[in-house]
Amino acid sequence: MLQRLFPFLALLSLLLLPTENKLRAQEWKAEAEAAIQTHRMAPISVTVLDGGNTVTDAQVRIRLRKHAFRWGTIADVPAIQGLAAGGIPIGGTHPYWNHFQLFNSVGFGNAGKWRQWLQAGSRATYLQSMDWFNTQNISNRGHAPIWPSIRRWNAVPDTVLNVMAEGTRSREQVIRDIIREHLQTYLPVMAQKRVYEVDLINELVHEADLSRDLLGLSDRDDRIREHTQWYQWAKEAAPAVGLVANEYDLYQNG
Repeated sequence: MLQRLFPFLALLSLLLLPTENKLRAQEWKAEAEAAIQTHRMAPISVTVLDGGNTVTDAQVRIRLRKHAFRWGTIADVPAIQGLAAGGIPIGGTHPYWNHFQLFNSVGFGNAGKWRQWLQAGSRATYLQSMDWFNTQNISNRGHAPIWPSIRRWNAVPDTVLNVMAEGTRSREQVIRDIIREHLQTYLPVMAQKRVYEVDLINELVHEADLSRDLLGLSDRDDRIREHTQWYQWAKEAAPAVGLVANEYDLYQNG
């Protein structure tokens, strides 16, 4: 009985909204439509010729061939590996693969993160999948080769966590050398796979464990300089790949 009531109650709550809220909703829609007209649309002029002569009042049909904007979705390597184990190869006839045709951009949830990247099987599936997306003219987007979280997400690999000083190099310098080598290895592969941009550091504000705890940078400005260095290494390794800082909740909580 309650399930039957829920749609009715939702509609009733909408009808009972204060008049000023309803008016504000209509204003928002009008503002949005105006913004679309201003920023997302432009006039087009078509001249139809017949033997060099201009045709007046010609009927013209226009068909969209390619979006100027990217419409993205996420691919999941464990799901792909599960399909392959069941006999459905990458790009096979299956609803999971068919639905990607509705998009022109794709990212991978965890496959590009540091720990997963070091797993040979996961990395191989990731790279093979990117090849298939390229054959379908679906652009690839990279995500999080560095995720600095240790306490909450255990995102930093053991090869970094267990580092010791080596000869004249301090522990911190060894860690920096590992980060640089990782980026110099990772980014050229992304460029080869025609990845257009990468979230180089994931949640660098909220998850500062790597720079703060492992590298001992308690001062925020020192961490900023450290992160800037990582971006510089990445840009040197793959100049054509766009580099992004992926973060959340910046405006809500200051």
